[in-house]
Amino acid sequence: MNGLGPTLVPASLMRALQDIDRDNLTNGVICFVLSLTAPMAILLAAGRQGGLSESQISGIAFAGYGLGGLITIVASLVARKPYAVLWTIPGVTLLAEALEHISYPEAVGAFIISGVLTIALALTGWIARFMRLLPTPIVMGMLAGVFLPYGIRLFPAFAEHPLLGFATVVPFIITLAAPSFQRWLPPLLAAMIGGVVYAVAGGDLRIDTLGRAPLALMVTQPEIIMPAFSLRAMLELVLPITATVIGVHNAQAFVVLRRTGHNPAVTPLTVVCGASTLLFAVFGCVPGTMASLISAITTASGEPRRQYVSTALFGAFVFMLGLFAPAVIALALALPPIFAALLAGLAMLKILEDAFSATFGGRCRLGGLVALLFTMSGLAPLGIGSAFWALVAGYATSWLLERDDLRSLAASQ
Repeated sequence: MNGLGPTLVPASLMRALQDIDRDNLTNGVICFVLSLTAPMAILLAAGRQGGLSESQISGIAFAGYGLGGLITIVASLVARKPYAVLWTIPGVTLLAEALEHISYPEAVGAFIISGVLTIALALTGWIARFMRLLPTPIVMGMLAGVFLPYGIRLFPAFAEHPLLGFATVVPFIITLAAPSFQRWLPPLLAAMIGGVVYAVAGGDLRIDTLGRAPLALMVTQPEIIMPAFSLRAMLELVLPITATVIGVHNAQAFVVLRRTGHNPAVTPLTVVCGASTLLFAVFGCVPGTMASLISAITTASGEPRRQYVSTALFGAFVFMLGLFAPAVIALALALPPIFAALLAGLAMLKILEDAFSATFGGRCRLGGLVALLFTMSGLAPLGIGSAFWALVAGYATSWLLERDDLRSLAASQ
């Protein structure tokens, strides 16, 4: 029972209920809270930047959370292992940047190609070769460049509305400085509570946005997005997103699962990610990936044989979030836009810390730096976004000036 496969006997729901204990229930709730805070804040901020409508953002949430939750439930119960599949946060930020010069259907077409490529790399066994061509420091340098603007916006947002900034940031700092509280009150949740309380007390909540739709419309009614295929969109999005899914999220999740004795089935799980990408794309959502942070939390405590229950519970929670995504998003949009920028900036602190550490903590640092700077430049030669060219420029730099580093990384990846 080391992975997903036809010989596995699905874990019955009754067995899963019997395996619930305090550890896996707590871990499942914590994972849900984290998924509700940081990713949702980033989705809303990126959606606004990319000009997506409220219904389109709801469609992404329905697929990424709702369908991702169902896939997580099935994978966890069938394999009896803590397997979680969700949407990729870097994919949303890359989408927001790409929508400045390509259409939404073109981006969806690129997601479909990314899903097909992910499945092909898994079935042919070429994942290792693919990652040798794209060393992790260069990929992470590109991601650091994509994420950095969201982190930088934290400070202008604070300056624009200092009282809301204090109400949001101070609880974040207090809980961050008290590790004993973080298991029960994650810093970003504390920030969200503080900001919402201030917005309600200060009259900054836009009540009109909450009452404009009947309750029936608070249940997701996903819109199917017909894809369009263009070479420009494929070049801009397919390589960066596929590299992120396979080389960052999946790689990290597999390492976590191996360290905790779960021995993940890499090929089947990578195929599941590719297939989920194809399913998500129907509703305009970015590709699916193994949720490395969820894997780390669900395997941190409790009996290893019962840890799959944490991800199954988490899947059930996020499925409900996806089902009622319009209500959640309507509430979020009723808050001041500055609040989303504050939350997204706080959410990016840990993400950026990890990205910079991976970029500059080992080999190919110059290539990673070039990838970061090119992404930040916003240059789009031939109409193709900077994320693609950042990978090209970063690899070329390392190939010319850090060839020994490239060989060492290729041998280790």
